[in-house]
Amino acid sequence: MRKLLLITACSALIASCTNDTELNGGNNSESKQNTIGFEVLHRNSITTKAGKSNLQEAGHYNFGVFAYKNISSSSSQQVMNNYLVGYKGNNVGYNLTDANQTTLSSSNWAYEKLGYSEYTYDGSERYYKKDETFYMSNNANQYLKYWDKSSESVDFYAYAPYINGNQTATFATDTKQMTIGNDGIKDGYDDRSKHEFMYANTTVAKANYNKEVQLAFKRISAKMQIKFYEDITGYEVQILDLKEDNTSGVCAAPAIALTGEGTTYTYGTLYHSAGATIDFSSATPSLSLTGNTKFSRESTNGECLRFNVPTANSIGTDKNNASPSSTTYYLIPINQDNTGLTFHVTYKLTAEDTKETITVRNATVHVPYSACNWTSNNSYTYIFKITKNSTGTTESNPTIDPSDPNPSTDKALYPIIFDECTIENWTEVDSEHNINDNN
Repeated sequence: MRKLLLITACSALIASCTNDTELNGGNNSESKQNTIGFEVLHRNSITTKAGKSNLQEAGHYNFGVFAYKNISSSSSQQVMNNYLVGYKGNNVGYNLTDANQTTLSSSNWAYEKLGYSEYTYDGSERYYKKDETFYMSNNANQYLKYWDKSSESVDFYAYAPYINGNQTATFATDTKQMTIGNDGIKDGYDDRSKHEFMYANTTVAKANYNKEVQLAFKRISAKMQIKFYEDITGYEVQILDLKEDNTSGVCAAPAIALTGEGTTYTYGTLYHSAGATIDFSSATPSLSLTGNTKFSRESTNGECLRFNVPTANSIGTDKNNASPSSTTYYLIPINQDNTGLTFHVTYKLTAEDTKETITVRNATVHVPYSACNWTSNNSYTYIFKITKNSTGTTESNPTIDPSDPNPSTDKALYPIIFDECTIENWTEVDSEHNINDNN
C-alpha cells in the first residue's frame, strides 16, 4: 500500500525542547520586607536548549499556590489555601493597583485582594473582568501573607493555570499530594492560558526568608504541531481544507492499527479532559493522569483533531523549509490502547508550465503508536512529505469522513501514458489521365 504522507522527521522532533518556566517570589523593598510576594524573573537554564522563560511571556497570567509553614518536623500550619496569584501586563492579565496589592512590584505579580468578592474590574481595557469566571479565584477573600520566623521553613506547591470551580486543585498535607479534579485538565487549541497545565514546588528555609522564592514549573500537558513539504517534480502544492467548507482544515482521527493477516484500523482513544495527582513526597515529584472525557465516534463524522491549513500558496520543497500549520494543539498525554493518528489531507497541484490545476481530496496516512506515545512537558512536531504516490481521489465531490481511522488504499495520481502509438498504412489512390496535344 502506498501512502501520500511520509513521516520523515517525527522521531527527531519527539521530546523536542520545551521551556521550563521559572517563577521567583519575594519582595525585598525595606517597607515590604516581611511580606510574601511573587516576582517573575528570567533565568537561564543549563537543562534545556532554549533556557527558561517568564511565566507571562509563555502566555500565563495566573497560577494557584498552597503554602505551609513548618513549625517543627511534625507540625505545620497552612499559610495559603489555593490562592490565585495574578499578573498585570500591558492590557493583559489582571487590573492590579498599588492601592489594592501591597506586593505589586516591578514584577507585576500579586495575590492580595484577588478573591472573587474583591476583584471587581469591569472596565474597557483587556484585563480580565470580574464576570470572566474562568480566571477568578475560588476564595472570596485573599489576604496579604507574611514570613513567620518562628517557623523553620515554608513549603510552596503551585500549579498553572488557576482552576476555578469544583474541579480545582486540592492539597493533602499528610501525603503531600496535589489533586486536580477529573475534569480539571483540559485539552485545546492555541490558548496556552487555558490548556497548558504545569506544576512546581519548593521549600524555603528560615535563613532565606524575605528572599526570592524560586519555582521552576514543569508541564503536565504536551503539545503537537504539523508541517508539510512536497516532492512532486513540475508542480507546486497548496494544502486546502479537507472539505470544500473553508473550515475543516487538516484532520487527524485517533486510530488503532490492529495487525494480523492484514492491518485493520479501529477508532482510538484520545481525551478532552483528565484528572491529575502530583506526589511531592519525594525529592522529584511524580505525576499521574486519569483520563475522563474521551473523543467520541458514535457515527460517521465523529470527533477528530483539526489543524489550520498552512497559509503558504506553495508549500516548501524540503524538510528544512516545511510549511507549518498555525495551530498548536495542547494534548493530554495519555496513550491508551496503542492509539496512533490517521491524517486526512486535501491539496491542490499547480503545473509550473501550463498552470493546470488538479485537486487531490482525502489523501491519508497513518502515524503509528510508536510516534504518538506522548509524554508530559514534550513538544511534538510531525512533518509530512507529499509525493507523486499520493492516495486519495481527484473526484470533484467525494464522501469524506474526517474521523475515519482507516487510511485510504486508493491511488490518486495516475500519469498520462502514451502507449502503442500506430500509423495506418498508406491508402493508394490511382487516377489515370491521357496527355494529348489539346491540353
